[in-house]
Amino acid sequence: MSLIKKVEDLLKFRREYFSTDDYSKRKEIKKKAVKVYIDIEKELHKIKYDFRLIDIRNFKMKDRDLLKDLDLFSYDEIIESKKMRTHISQYVLPIPLLLFLFKHYELKKSALISSAYFMDDVKRYLRPGDFQHLNSGSVRFITNCRFASNHLRTSGLLRDSEIERYKYWRLTLFGLLIAI
Repeated sequence: MSLIKKVEDLLKFRREYFSTDDYSKRKEIKKKAVKVYIDIEKELHKIKYDFRLIDIRNFKMKDRDLLKDLDLFSYDEIIESKKMRTHISQYVLPIPLLLFLFKHYELKKSALISSAYFMDDVKRYLRPGDFQHLNSGSVRFITNCRFASNHLRTSGLLRDSEIERYKYWRLTLFGLLIAI
C-alpha cells in the first residue's frame, strides 16, 4: 500500500472517529488508525534515512547556529518552528501530576505506565507538540512528566528511596497532605 493511500485511510478513520459517539466503534476505529499510523511512521523513517535527514528541530537556537555550516537539514526552511513546538511546559505539570497521583493513589504501576495513564487523563488539554517524538525516541509529554516528578521529588512530595526513585511514583505523607 502506498504512503498516500495510508494517509488517506488515516484521514478517513479520523473522520469516522469524530462522526460517531459509540464508544466501542470509536475504540475499534482507533485500533485501526494506530496500525496505519505506525505503518506511516515506519515509511517516514525509511524516507528520513534515504535522505540522511538529521532532525535538529529540538535543538536550541544557539546550537542550531553553531551547526549551520554543516550539511544538515533544517525544518525551519519548510515548517514554521513555532507550530512544531506547541507543547505544555514541564513547569506546568507538577500540580496536575500531584493531583493525579492522589486521585489514583492505589495505582501500583511503573512510572512509565503511570505517566501514560496521566497522559490519557489529561489528553483533552494536550497540544500537538506533546505528542512529538524527541531525539531520544520518547514522547515529549512523557519526558516532561518525568521532569515534573523530579520537581515533586525534590519538594518532598514523592518518595525518594533507591527502589522507588525513578521506577515508581508514590506520594509521601507530606504529598498526600498537600494534595488534600
